[in-house]
Amino acid sequence: ALARSNIGFGFRLRECARRAVAAEVSAAATRAELPPLESALAEEMAGRDEAEGHLSEALELSAQQAEALRAELVVLRKEERLRRRDLVQQTEDIAEAAVATVQREAAEQLEARDALHLQERGVLQRQLRASQQQMRDLEAAVRAAGSELLGASDVEY
Repeated sequence: ALARSNIGFGFRLRECARRAVAAEVSAAATRAELPPLESALAEEMAGRDEAEGHLSEALELSAQQAEALRAELVVLRKEERLRRRDLVQQTEDIAEAAVATVQREAAEQLEARDALHLQERGVLQRQLRASQQQMRDLEAAVRAAGSELLGASDVEY
């Protein structure tokens, strides 16, 4: 949507610049035509004031159009700067959100891995305690068997 907006904006900007140049050319052409017309009008004294009035109006209108187009160009350039600034801000916001998401996901994975390690550690500790208990039970059985053997050997002698 921004790309289409920028394309339309660029088209309007080029069109405005083209119209400004055309108005400047028209004003220059009108200014270039003024001296020959004035000399022709000086020779023909009749209608001189009327012709000068028309030329002045045309020049004034062309100058007003050129000024209006310049003002519109200034406004369009300001709008373009604002759009660019907004686009940069949106890009920065998206980048910050992406970084935050990646950091959050990494933290979640780390927490899950830590929880798994703790769970595995608990299982290993229970197995160790069970093995230690088996060892104690075996030691007790060996002692009991040894005591029985010692007791039985005392009886035989």
